[in-house]
Amino acid sequence: MKVTIADQKRRIVLPGIQPGDCFAVNEIGPGYLEVVKMEPIPKPESKKVDDVFKKMDKHPLTPQLDWETLKSQTRE
Repeated sequence: MKVTIADQKRRIVLPGIQPGDCFAVNEIGPGYLEVVKMEPIPKPESKKVDDVFKKMDKHPLTPQLDWETLKSQTRE
């Protein structure tokens, strides 16, 4: 069994990990920790600017009235 000591910032070095790896740490009892490596969440695919603007134009919450018509309907 390999023993490691925490540094002043309460960090330890684990063998076989890479920078950016994600872990879940659970305390399962006094003096016992469970460290589980988590799979990274895949990044969503980047969207093209044209596709975003097309979806914004088709969105049902997009006002269909011009400003003058809206102003005349909502003000006295």
